[in-house]
Formats: sequence, structure tokens, C-alpha cells
Amino acid sequence: MTGARRRAVSWSAPPPPNEGQKPFTPILTNRGVHRARKEKQAMYLSMIDYLSFSVDIFDYEKDHIKKLLDQLEHYKQQSSHTGLKEDAENATIDLSGVAFEVLGNGTRGYAYILHNDEYEIRISKYRAKNKAMYPLFVRIKQDALWGHTPMGAYKYILYWIQLTIGQIKATKINRADLCCHTDVFRFDISDANRFRGQFRGVGTRSYNRKLTGLEFGERQSPIFLRIYNKTTEVVKKNKKLWFLKLWDDEGADITNVWNVEFELHRDFFKEIHLETVDDLFDRLKDIWLYLTTEWVEFVDLDNKRFKRCSVNEEWQQIVKQYDGACSQGCISRDRQTSIDSKTLIPQISGYMTKLGAMLKQDNINDVFKLAVSQVNDYFENKGMTFKDRTNEKMELMGLKLVGEK
Repeated sequence: MTGARRRAVSWSAPPPPNEGQKPFTPILTNRGVHRARKEKQAMYLSMIDYLSFSVDIFDYEKDHIKKLLDQLEHYKQQSSHTGLKEDAENATIDLSGVAFEVLGNGTRGYAYILHNDEYEIRISKYRAKNKAMYPLFVRIKQDALWGHTPMGAYKYILYWIQLTIGQIKATKINRADLCCHTDVFRFDISDANRFRGQFRGVGTRSYNRKLTGLEFGERQSPIFLRIYNKTTEVVKKNKKLWFLKLWDDEGADITNVWNVEFELHRDFFKEIHLETVDDLFDRLKDIWLYLTTEWVEFVDLDNKRFKRCSVNEEWQQIVKQYDGACSQGCISRDRQTSIDSKTLIPQISGYMTKLGAMLKQDNINDVFKLAVSQVNDYFENKGMTFKDRTNEKMELMGLKLVGEK
């Protein structure tokens, strides 16, 4: 295959340890897929918004793993060599039915980085001398967590690892962000003085001279809390517009949604003797209760002595979240991408009008015909078709190909 052509290439792995078992398929609840808009009410929507962990593999030096690493080295070099081209795209590989881009670079301790819209996987070339460093690092991305539920996305990638790389020996949680979206607060700068707890410092964020966020603690500390206007973030970045639809389905005031998000690091999990992602799922409710009642509280200034001030009524509702493993609030990947596709229209319009101006054509139909012809020529020169590249991108986004059920 030439360096210019980006076709997904399958790699056959040994069967997983429990041969014959059907692949795990994340199942979305009806509440997450087909929901009528709720009546206006206060929204409290909890979710694990970021999840990363490392994985140890039995017999990491086995031949089938070396063969996989040789494949990844080939695609890494291919991505690296084409990186200087203006239209360069990373090489794509299909592993056990899941498409990934192979980056042309590695990172500390990991020679290979695979990623798509749902997962990032870092893979070591050799087992480290430090036994505490496992050869695989996995990050489950936001789209997968909200699209498949955290439990579903986690179980799916574990199955894929066993199918593709080998039997899992151990896992170790690295970081988890626990969040709650709500429309009950309208914070201003003075509210920074209404929080009490174990944090040492408070920072603020603003946009157009309006408060958009509060930060508690330091980013690299075991616990870091940020409370920020999620609506402002979504609208400003013009990304993840599916959040607006999700909140609207929940009956929320979509113009005023705030995110209460705790970023939990490995040191915190060590302190509470929590080792794996499964442990996190088992203890979610208790962890959230600790974070929102002992590490930080939002109070009403109803007493001269700050320690005696009453906990804010809306904050008391925040405390009650995480009753279950975040099975609510999901929005399918098809809905996510369908809604976000609309954000591309302004860019497409800009390119098409510029193309029309350059070709001195002001009829939109004529411009599109010329564009289609030139796009087809472009892909032909690269040794592929528009359909080939579209299907590759669908696989990277975790979407089913056209015609698949």
C-alpha cells in the first residue's frame, strides 16, 4: 500500500480467553434514546465525564503481541513521514473491528498512540522495568461516556483489549472526572466566598466581564474542582451542541446550565484505597457524598460565624446525585454526530462561496457540480474514493457504516 493511501488494514488477533463468548455490546436505555421533552423542572444530570486507566497484560512478550507492535511501527512511520504534507492525514488501522488513527509520535513510556472519537490507547514497545507502569494506557473520551454510559464504554474496551492484545492481568485507575450538570445556580463573583471546605485556593474565570467559572484547589492536586457555565462553553466553542438537545430533553433552562466537576487523580484514589475502575463504580455514591459534604460545601450566609452557616438547599440536591452508575442522561452517538454535523455548515458555506468567487460562478448548483468533480479527482489521485474515506471516518467516529444494522 502506498504512503498516500489511507486504507484501514485488518489485523487478526488470537481469540480472547473466554473463547466463544459473544462480544459485549453497550446497550442504551430508552431514556437515553427516545425521550419526549420533559416539563420545565430543575435538572441534575450526573456523569463520569473523563475516565483513564492503565492495563497490564499476561505474557506481554509473546509473538502475537510483537507482530501487532510491528504493524503499529509501520503505521506510525507512515503517519510521521506524511506529516509534513499540507493535506496529510494519519494512517488508519482496523484492529478487531475498531478503527484507529496511528499517530506519528509517541509519549513518555508509550511508543504508540491510537485514537478515534471514542478512545485513546497508548501502547508500550516493551514492558517497563518499573512494575507499577503497565504497558497499556486507556482514555475513554467524553463522546463514548455520554453515548454508551461509563460502564458500557468501559466493558466494551476491556473486551476489545482481550480480543486484540491479550488476557488482562490487572487494571489501575488513573483519573476520573465526576460531574453534575444543573440549571439551578446563577453564580456571580461574590459566591466564591460562600464555599467552605478542605481546598486551599479559589480562582475565577470570566468572559465578557461576566463570571463563567470558579476553580478550587490546584490542577495537579489529588482533587481539583471546577464549577463553570457549561452553556457558555458549548456556545462559545460551537462544539458538542448535542448537550443543548440533551438538556432540553431533560426540561432544563438550556441558557443557564452549570457544571460541577471534580477532577480526581491517582493520589486521591490511593488515599481511599481504590485501585480499579470497577472499584470506582462500586463506590461512586460514597465518593460523591464525601466530595460534596466534606471536601467542599456551598452555604447560605445566614450566620455571623461562617462554620455555622446552613448548606444551600440547591447544593443539598447536588449531594444526592450518583445514585447508580451513571446510567442516565445518555445520548446515542448517532444523535451526537447528527446534531454536531450542523456546525460544519458555516465552514462549508464559506469554502463554497470562496470557490464560487475564484471560479467566477454564482450559481450554487454549478459550484457544487464543479466541487464534486474536483473532489473525485483529488481522491482518485490519492488512490481511493470519497466512499472509502467517508467509511474510514465513520469507523473512527464509532458509527455504523451505511447499510449496516
